[in-house]
Amino acid sequence: MYVIWSLTLFVVSVGAIFISSAPLSAADDYNGPIFDAHSHLSNKSKPRQSYKHIIEPGFSKAAIFVDVGRVDEVLNFSKDAFLLFVDPFKRKKVKVSKFIKEVSYAFSEKRLSEIKKALQAGKVTGFGEIYFRLSYAPFTPNGLHSPIDGRGANALFDMAKAFDVPVQIHLEADYVSELEQLLKAHPDVEIVLAHCGYMQPEKLSAVMDRHANLFAETSLVFNPMIPQFANLPLEGGQLRDGWKMLMVRHSDRLMVGTDYSEFRSEQVPKLLAYYRQVLGLLPREKAEQIAYKNFERIFNK
Repeated sequence: MYVIWSLTLFVVSVGAIFISSAPLSAADDYNGPIFDAHSHLSNKSKPRQSYKHIIEPGFSKAAIFVDVGRVDEVLNFSKDAFLLFVDPFKRKKVKVSKFIKEVSYAFSEKRLSEIKKALQAGKVTGFGEIYFRLSYAPFTPNGLHSPIDGRGANALFDMAKAFDVPVQIHLEADYVSELEQLLKAHPDVEIVLAHCGYMQPEKLSAVMDRHANLFAETSLVFNPMIPQFANLPLEGGQLRDGWKMLMVRHSDRLMVGTDYSEFRSEQVPKLLAYYRQVLGLLPREKAEQIAYKNFERIFNK
């Protein structure tokens, strides 16, 4: 009897050793809906192309930046897939010398008037992408700058408050003081920081702690195919501590984005798969907030 009991203990102990030393199974990828909070419809592209490149690969909806003059064109194609954001500032190339052109970025009263009509008609979701501090983009290698307290900025924020719509802005990490000044000046406007402002997650979390009207989306920084801007959340198949802390602590204020334009179309399916991997490492409730629920709450009012 003693021998049998000892043998039983031995088998149970050995089994426990093998169980405890077995590797944990990898987290399943997130398989729920995902909405794209940041994409572009260029003047050379058509809504059908954007639908094919963003929606067909698996994003259920997209917030898309579009010229106010094309609002009806996009909505006539799809009122369900796209939520439209418009910009009262106008970009155009200006000749500064015989061989050099630069991009200007000037406020337009006419555009703002057209945007007001679109807001009144319920055709537009908000303002964006507003370039307050842009250091570089392919269309403007020297960057763009518009003062956060200029006439144009104040006019658009007054309208955003009047219509209770969000404003998506580009303002980078070197100008956090300007960002906080903007957040303080317009506490009743939900401000969405594009590309998380290229900020480190710990810094962004601290700013969010101080300002309840700050939201953010993760395009470019969560894109492993664009190393120039990437600040990836995954390392060795796990979430890096800073990003994990931010995504858990402020899961109610983060969204994902692609920064889609037609020349990045081939990246979208790969980026969607990457987001599913990242979100799969979070608790389901947190993942769903970031994937689509914040988008619905902030944009679909």
